[in-house]
Amino acid sequence: MQRSRLNAVEIATLIFSAKEAFYKFIHPQTHASLDFKDVSIQAVDREGFTLELHKSLREGWKKGSWVQGKYLIESNHVMTLIATTRT
Repeated sequence: MQRSRLNAVEIATLIFSAKEAFYKFIHPQTHASLDFKDVSIQAVDREGFTLELHKSLREGWKKGSWVQGKYLIESNHVMTLIATTRT
């Protein structure tokens, strides 16, 4: 993961929230079950984060797919959003 200006608690919360957002994004499309290790955060910056999928799913989601997401940290809350664009 690239370095960010978040503290350890914010990073841990962001990782969990980003993976949960991905699950909520992908499940209606694929109906796939995912383990926590099936997706990892590869980069975090001020603009958002990048996730990598570590197993192939239905509907063209292949192992190694990258997904962009956005986040906002405010008043001790972390909010995440997964964009529909994938690379």
